[in-house]
Amino acid sequence: MSAGRIAKRLKLPSIPCLVNYGREGNSGTSWEVSASCLIAAVSGIFAAMELSLTDLNDGYAVQSYAEGLVVINQQTHSRSLIVMPDRVIPDWRPHSFEDLVGEDFQYLADLEPEILVLGTGARQRFPSPALYTPIMTKGIGFEIMDTAAACRTYNILMAEGRQVAAALMMI
Repeated sequence: MSAGRIAKRLKLPSIPCLVNYGREGNSGTSWEVSASCLIAAVSGIFAAMELSLTDLNDGYAVQSYAEGLVVINQQTHSRSLIVMPDRVIPDWRPHSFEDLVGEDFQYLADLEPEILVLGTGARQRFPSPALYTPIMTKGIGFEIMDTAAACRTYNILMAEGRQVAAALMMI
């Protein structure tokens, strides 16, 4: 379903959006994002979003998220988790941002993704840089954002065929 049709069904305006993710040797290709840019905020308020990819057989994709849940390939998760194109690791140890410790980041680094997206819950929060030293030491690309943005970003990168991992804490 197109972003416009979803927006119409939800009685929300659709916002066109371009995201620029360049690969090595590529000066930056613009990728049009459809449902993932559906409308993240109306008057600064965000409730829930349903995302759409063309083929779930290409890997694990975030289909929707809302407060207290993330749906991946038709399976609902209500605790922190890690999602990668080839697997989902449910019940990731930290249940909240305050629970994050260095061992959590070591675990993520040992997964060896090309890019790690950390979703910190309802709002973007930055952990102490000392905690994510294992990520930096291995040269893994690292982005920190709220969980809603992390879900959308993960889907874009996964659809591009990137080796991405999203570590998601509930909204």
